[in-house]
Amino acid sequence: MEFINIAIKAIVTATAGGVFTATVVWIKNQRTKGRIQDRALKALSHDSFFRMCRYILAKGSMSEDELENLNYLHDTYKGLGMNGTGDELYRRCLELPIK
Repeated sequence: MEFINIAIKAIVTATAGGVFTATVVWIKNQRTKGRIQDRALKALSHDSFFRMCRYILAKGSMSEDELENLNYLHDTYKGLGMNGTGDELYRRCLELPIK
């Protein structure tokens, strides 16, 4: 009978250890995945915002719809903690006429 109790305790302990280890590995993977997704979101935001700025600056003017889109992209860009290079492009775009 004591052997069965010892065996049950060993099985429960091993199972709990395995579940704990699997949970820790899963959490670490989720954190890594989250960091990668954050970087991807920043990269896409940066690319969209800079493309829009370059397009508007090359055109020399913008429509009201483009201004609205540019404002939205800039707010998102800044909200993600991006740098001042985008602010300079944004400022230059806002100086252009709206047609």
